[in-house]
Amino acid sequence: MSSSKPKKVKRIRTKLEKRKRGRRILNGFIIFCIVCGLGVGAAGLTIIASIISSSTIVLSVEDFKSPESTIIYDSAGNEIATIGIENRINITYADLPECVVDAFVAVEDSRFFEHNGFDIPRFAKSALENLKSLSFAQGGSTLTMQMVKNTYFVTDEALAEKSIDRKVQEIYLSLKVEKLINKAKIFELYINKINFGGTARGIQAASKYYFGKDCSELTLVEAATMAGVINFPNVFNPYYNIDYATERRDEVLSLMKLHGYITEEEMEVAKKTKIEDLLVGYEEDLSSTKSDYLQSYVDEVLNEIEATTGEDPYTTAMRVYTAMDPRVQKTADNICRGDSFDFPDKYFQVGFAVVNNHNGEIVALGGGRGRTGQRVFSFATDARKQPGSSIKVILDYALAFEYAGITTAHVELDDKTTWAGSSFQVTNASGKYNGETKLQHALSASLNIPAVKLLRKVLNAVGNDDVIEYLKAIGYDANIAENFTEQYAIGGGGMQASPLQMAAAQAMLFNDGEYIEPHTIRRIEYVDGSQEPYVPEYQGVQVISPAAAWCIASMMEKNVSNDIYLGNVKAIKKSYPVYAKTGTSDWGTDGVKYGIPVAAAKDSWMNASTSQFTIGCWVGYDKPIKGKNTYIRTAVQQKNYPAKIDNRILNALEKSFGTPKAIKKPSDVTSVSHVLGTWPYMAAPEWCPKKYVTSGYCRKGKVSVTKWETPTIDENYEFTAHVVGNSGTGANVTCRWTDIDPNLPTVVESTTYKLKSGKKGKRLFSTTWIDGIVQYYVGVYEGNTLITTLSTSVNGDTLYLDLSSLSNGTHTLTLRGYHAYTIAPVQTSVVEQTITVHVSNWEPDVPPVDPGPESNPVSDTTETNEVSVITIE
Repeated sequence: MSSSKPKKVKRIRTKLEKRKRGRRILNGFIIFCIVCGLGVGAAGLTIIASIISSSTIVLSVEDFKSPESTIIYDSAGNEIATIGIENRINITYADLPECVVDAFVAVEDSRFFEHNGFDIPRFAKSALENLKSLSFAQGGSTLTMQMVKNTYFVTDEALAEKSIDRKVQEIYLSLKVEKLINKAKIFELYINKINFGGTARGIQAASKYYFGKDCSELTLVEAATMAGVINFPNVFNPYYNIDYATERRDEVLSLMKLHGYITEEEMEVAKKTKIEDLLVGYEEDLSSTKSDYLQSYVDEVLNEIEATTGEDPYTTAMRVYTAMDPRVQKTADNICRGDSFDFPDKYFQVGFAVVNNHNGEIVALGGGRGRTGQRVFSFATDARKQPGSSIKVILDYALAFEYAGITTAHVELDDKTTWAGSSFQVTNASGKYNGETKLQHALSASLNIPAVKLLRKVLNAVGNDDVIEYLKAIGYDANIAENFTEQYAIGGGGMQASPLQMAAAQAMLFNDGEYIEPHTIRRIEYVDGSQEPYVPEYQGVQVISPAAAWCIASMMEKNVSNDIYLGNVKAIKKSYPVYAKTGTSDWGTDGVKYGIPVAAAKDSWMNASTSQFTIGCWVGYDKPIKGKNTYIRTAVQQKNYPAKIDNRILNALEKSFGTPKAIKKPSDVTSVSHVLGTWPYMAAPEWCPKKYVTSGYCRKGKVSVTKWETPTIDENYEFTAHVVGNSGTGANVTCRWTDIDPNLPTVVESTTYKLKSGKKGKRLFSTTWIDGIVQYYVGVYEGNTLITTLSTSVNGDTLYLDLSSLSNGTHTLTLRGYHAYTIAPVQTSVVEQTITVHVSNWEPDVPPVDPGPESNPVSDTTETNEVSVITIE
């Protein structure tokens, strides 16, 4: 706007004007009565007095204050939602630009700053017009009278009754108001109260509704547009009737020119501006949010406000500051809309939550697909789904490290077993059994039987009640926790949870075992100042030790990063450590009547963590629908939707918060060495081959390692030996010992064995690999010099003695017979026999006898028998 005209100063009454305003209300009212008396005579005065005396309105300045909306902000301070019965944000007179004051005064009350609440010339003119038309079309109301009318006689549902009674009361109350409040305050109260169309009430809400800006930034054209709207908000709303709105805007500009607020040039320039070029667009319901998907986060904020403060955010105006990250939430919104990737069908649902591990703040929520409206069902917070195997890290493994005294190198038997108290089999998803299984493999392959056996170890250590209290402490519903059964080990039975509950529980593992209740709110300020700002405090609860949390977390990282372990979590492998666990649950037989195959999957989870944040992610079908294939088919499983969602969220988190680092090993973690596969753990004896020694991390002071039990051999036996052939440099000697005790091992156990199920399974431990087996031995001596040692597994075997180290001639040899282990330094006492042999240097005609098996038959180094030392970083 170009003009040489100096900027007008907002008109606030001077002290002289205030003294003039202090004239008695009665003087002004007498003038009004005189005017009325001209029309109705003395009887009219009596009627007016009667109207005033019969009024039930008790005037109070507080009545003119308008209830504001509650505004919700994200973590960056951006407004994300306006909540309230009306969309209203109050401002002060000082916030108003001059053009706003000029526009409203020009069109609504040109002598506002001169009259005392009742403008006689304006009223008289209107009265004459009404008499001519025999109607109340012309009100002649001042801004003060309009404020009185909007406070005491008008609601959004009903207009003020057009009657002499109401007009008389308006005038009388306006005169009283001007005695109590100055003009600036009256204008402020008026401009904050009026209806601007849609759900916008007050100038500030209207500025955002129409032009997306603060009222202090309004231009002349925008101010004139809004001053024109209020006369008939539904008619002159430019979103509905742009032509009417433009025509009305031009009328306001003309009046501003008429009253000297703007120049001719300013008016013409303003009239040429198109209103539609200034509008920012709108939503049908401004008490809603910018997005139906964003609404899932706002709904959780509203629930939290009511739960923590007891206040209704629709009636108590607040400024609510939340932890919502705009980038991550926008990513969540795009996923739910289907902008990120295509979903298999319209029945397929999603729900996910993103939680800060260290303070419990919820930074984003994905409430589901196809959401409309406020406070509707959210698959992120309201849904309760069976978590399947995703619960294992939180329940079975974490508590086993806490109470059962295991290490990360633990071996569990994966073999046939039944559920406690029943004849029903516990099965793995594959339907197979693996035998002795390393814990890391059991976790990565998501084996059910080892998980159940870990939970049994926990229950043996602490009992059901402690597990129930643990489930409650980490945020699961009390009724679900109290119905705990062994089937919870694999996320079955009555175990159900929301994505938010799963995220918060798993986040505990990355917060040194401390659970913090998930929450959205950082701070609440009360607009009216009636209460101190509310800053919620969420105290963490130590539910397991830092060591137990770290041990399972470190194993989860290998799920993702170690290429020897297969699974869907490989799809979220990053350049930084990611920790994850998947889970699946099925319809069982419940879906058969809907055409769903028995045990077809309905829920799929992938809960992923970094050192900073945890994502609880569920996808699947909420309810079966006949003929609609509402189950997760193979093709859908291969799409790996949970990984797609987690990937996008992880990328958004990295952009907002930087690249996460690995979790730090706490001080209560220690490393313990033991013989692989032993339980209780046993320390490796000094003769144990290194490949059978392992070490794993565990909670300090909770793991016991017992001393290896050295084997023994019965001493009661006999030994005899005699030469059956002697020629040249060799001799054949037949030896007999007392038979080896049948209870002692004489055969090296295989790396596979027959399971209870009848199938073959892996064997990772055998004492025959540590101590060896027991064999027959004979030591051959000449004097005190050992010539050779022979062994055999056959009693009465004929052994060949190589005599090439002896000189030619006759020799008397001592044979010392005994039983001994092939590896462990354990043998019986020696029984001696003597023989005589002759040595000559010609070729012997006595064929050599096969010396029998190797002295250490457990030197198998095939890949299936290889057991390396485990080190977890």
